[in-house]
Amino acid sequence: MIEKIQHATASSSEGARGLVKGVLACAFQNMAFMLPTGLLYLLVKDLLAGSTSGRTAFYLLGCLGCFALILLTTWFQYNGTYFTTYKESGTRRLTLAERLRKLPLSFFGKRDLADLTSTIMADCEVLEKTCSHFIPGLFGSLISTVIIALSLFAFDWRMALAALWVTPVSAAIVVGSYRVQDKVQAKTMAAKMACADGIQEYIETLRDLKASNAEQRYLSGLSGKIRAVEKQSIAAELETALFVSSASMVLKLGIASVALTGSVLLVQGSIDVLTLFLFLMAASRMYDPMQGALQNLAAVIAMRTNVGRMNEILDAPLQTGSEQLTNQGCDIVFDHVGFAYNSGETVLRDVSFTAKQGEVTALVGPSGGGKTTVSRLAARFWDYQKGSITVGGMEVSRIDPEKLMSLYSIVFQDVTLFDNTILENIRLGRKGATDEEVLAAAKLALREGRPVDLAIREHAVNANNRRYSKVNEIAKYLVPLIPAGGTVMTQCFGETIVGMMLKEAKLAGKDFRLFCPETRPYFQGARLTATVCHDMGFDVTVITDNMPAFVMEREHVDLFTCAADAICLDGYVVNKVGTFQNAIVAKYMGIPYFVTGAPDQGHETVDSIHIEMRDPNFTLQAMGVRTAMEGVKGYYPAFDITPPHLVSGVVTDLGIYSPYDLHRYFTDGSIGKDNLVI
Repeated sequence: MIEKIQHATASSSEGARGLVKGVLACAFQNMAFMLPTGLLYLLVKDLLAGSTSGRTAFYLLGCLGCFALILLTTWFQYNGTYFTTYKESGTRRLTLAERLRKLPLSFFGKRDLADLTSTIMADCEVLEKTCSHFIPGLFGSLISTVIIALSLFAFDWRMALAALWVTPVSAAIVVGSYRVQDKVQAKTMAAKMACADGIQEYIETLRDLKASNAEQRYLSGLSGKIRAVEKQSIAAELETALFVSSASMVLKLGIASVALTGSVLLVQGSIDVLTLFLFLMAASRMYDPMQGALQNLAAVIAMRTNVGRMNEILDAPLQTGSEQLTNQGCDIVFDHVGFAYNSGETVLRDVSFTAKQGEVTALVGPSGGGKTTVSRLAARFWDYQKGSITVGGMEVSRIDPEKLMSLYSIVFQDVTLFDNTILENIRLGRKGATDEEVLAAAKLALREGRPVDLAIREHAVNANNRRYSKVNEIAKYLVPLIPAGGTVMTQCFGETIVGMMLKEAKLAGKDFRLFCPETRPYFQGARLTATVCHDMGFDVTVITDNMPAFVMEREHVDLFTCAADAICLDGYVVNKVGTFQNAIVAKYMGIPYFVTGAPDQGHETVDSIHIEMRDPNFTLQAMGVRTAMEGVKGYYPAFDITPPHLVSGVVTDLGIYSPYDLHRYFTDGSIGKDNLVI
């Protein structure tokens, strides 16, 4: 059963067990809330019989016991649903990210970066809410209803039947709607994806459309896709309302049924008033959890779409192989190799050659002839369909990809120079080389190249360009996260990154508005961030530091972002004071928070951070004008620390990382020295 739950919720085995515990906790909580009904029944019975004397202590203890039990089950319910789910959400994101690291490049040909980011962030967030709020309540109410039903039947089967007949009818409506709702959600998602693809294509090809005078014709087709989304969304809501509302209406008939049946039996003398009173109270309390669960049915059904996207990643076959190398040398042999990409278009057909170790083998041909593909197949970035490729006699398809790369050094067309000394950049080509060996290699290169002063000058220029290049890469990862026409809130966003972000947005044809808190007492948000935004031609509004919560709610902010003074390897973010409180509000309102920059190896944990306390007098004035009376004290921490559970992702030059997995930044391509701090 645990395995089925894992697959149905894209969770770990621990997460599946936690979900089961959450369901049971909700069931026990529902039953605990029924205990006061029984206690009230006994009290009324004693009052009618006039025999309450000597039982006061019993009822007082009963009230205390009910209160304690309700409190205890509520605590278990909260711990078993919310705490467990939020922990599992982090595990789920890490599992997906780790899975992506091991998947072949062929998988990424089917899904783009925005789609994968949406799966790890948005889909996980949907599942987080569903597993914490909806699923435990739904199944917990079903279990508690069955147990309470058995108790009521033991008391009086006729009244129990009158109270409970609505439950299987409502359940039948729910079960009957499951497949229908599933199909409706699939159609809705398909319409939304078609619309999103159309909008993205329009933005990416806007220049070409304008140049071809085809903009209006394209927009006509796009309008049709937008209208299709509207119609399908309305249809989905109507179908959901048809089933869920019908089931809820049937449930409400239960109280009327109890009252009518009880009245008939009371007139006949088959039951007393007290029994009727008991069943009326039990029915009114029993239907509440079920009604709430039915209202969340649509969310539970819609979750299947999100889970399906995650399972595409989790179920995708990994590239595996032996981790033990038995190769004899490093001769690379292609033997009648055939290969085609996902499109089915053949790239290589019956290719055979040998690249001997210690010799130069050149592949010469026109662009698109398959030269780059050959190198990728040799490194097992892709797996070939026909023939064989061996290195030192070992079939590359049977070697673990990471182990295989220990045999190769690959220099791609887009050569990267790291932000480090020339000495260390040269040493990357041979790990463990001495300084003397590096210098000898440099002298040899100079004898065949240009003068040293020109090389140093170029290195200095390139180093500065690389810094801006890093920032530009960060911007490329950040911009797709912002919806077109959306709203962004910033916090002490440095001119470099905000300028690069807005430049990338303009290149993509994406427009949005920004809200910039003033970030007192230096007013960086007003003086710096807002100025850059305005100069770049974007709609920007300055707000005071105490307005973000109001603005996030009223202005429908889509994303909160900032740079960082430091990003610790344990995921804690150090930034201008005020970031922490804005992150809390964003989390509460379901707004993603992305921080930009690179993790700092100098801060392994948050314990290494020392918050600078600046001159408190700055908080008592504004731009040189004192605003507080003499004698009033000030307090000025320059920065605050935002914990990782509030951070949706860390946007770096190498991609978007989970705040719980930042060590991978240094194994994915960065050397970790002179890290980018914006």
